[in-house]
Amino acid sequence: MKSIFSESGFQKTLILLFLAVIFIPPVKMLLSPRILWSDTEKRKLAEPPVVPATALQSSVIFSVIDDYLNDHFGYRDFFIKRYHHEMEKLFGQTGLHSKVLLGREGWYFYTANNQIEDYQGKTPLRESQLHTWIAAHNARAEWLGKRGIEYLLMAPPEKHTIYPEYLPEHIQKLRKTSRFEQLINATRQSPLPYLINLHAPLTDAKDGQHLYYKADTHWNTRGAYVAFQSIIRELQRLFPDIIFTSDFLFGPDIVKTCDTVPGHCDLARMLMLQDEVTEVFPTLAPFKTCAEPRSLHHYQLSNFTQPRDKPSRVRGCPQKELTAVVFQDSFFAEIQPFISENFRHVLYLMKDYDQQNLEEIFEVFTPDVVILEIAERDLFDGY
Repeated sequence: MKSIFSESGFQKTLILLFLAVIFIPPVKMLLSPRILWSDTEKRKLAEPPVVPATALQSSVIFSVIDDYLNDHFGYRDFFIKRYHHEMEKLFGQTGLHSKVLLGREGWYFYTANNQIEDYQGKTPLRESQLHTWIAAHNARAEWLGKRGIEYLLMAPPEKHTIYPEYLPEHIQKLRKTSRFEQLINATRQSPLPYLINLHAPLTDAKDGQHLYYKADTHWNTRGAYVAFQSIIRELQRLFPDIIFTSDFLFGPDIVKTCDTVPGHCDLARMLMLQDEVTEVFPTLAPFKTCAEPRSLHHYQLSNFTQPRDKPSRVRGCPQKELTAVVFQDSFFAEIQPFISENFRHVLYLMKDYDQQNLEEIFEVFTPDVVILEIAERDLFDGY
């Protein structure tokens, strides 16, 4: 009789545990504050479904519900972290549907936007696409040039193109011509005067030091400084009578756990491993700054929304002569402190080149130079 009651008690406990596993995550989702932006994944999360008003909305309502549950499922971050942790421990790789690739010696690589396929030459540009891209940027440079404005274009290389030795060997073996290399090859006889090619400067400077973060998609301060020096060389060519500030010293490197440094280690955060991964952070030696923050409010820009993670801004160094507009993505954030020291007025906009915005800016000031910085993975979007 005792064994029967013991067996019955065990079964009830097992049922209760099963019900807890089933119901606790939904209850957690219902009781938690609604979050519509993921700092970990750097994307907008699915919004809650609404009652369909039309037949078309009714046909997709289940897909909308599925997207919402996938993004807001209770303890979602915990389960994702455990999944990636076990995949790395058991198989030496990240999850099957992850946008992050685990390389050698603790290096992580971002694989979205077909970056690895591009590295392996599997997504080449058609001749028509290449010609359209070149014609569009030539026209842009010509339009600005007629107004006395210089144009510079810089595409930060992806980390795996500068550090291919840390990629898994099976990926290295399939290396072929990327789209950016197509562009360089196609313009070798007539180089584009506005294009700053960072591949050689970064490759030459990487000896003995890291220029990119191991657990982040971006370059670090040292890599940004190499890019800045390339910009200054072009500016010096365009404005030979201007004296630029280009010598900055570095302090000691600092090692920190990723979870203690907000805004960094985006790849580790995508895997929910920020509390387990450490990163090396180069530091700048203290220097006397002349750049001062300015107000962005007097710019009336259409088609413009303030970004959440890295806001647009204005900086100025009163004793300098030149002015600039910089259209940028997150790669340029590390370059801003250097650039700001060299311009009397510089407007940083976290967006792609926008002709309408530029003409609106002319109502406030006419820049001497327009710089477009766009990550290499996004350089040919729309062509």
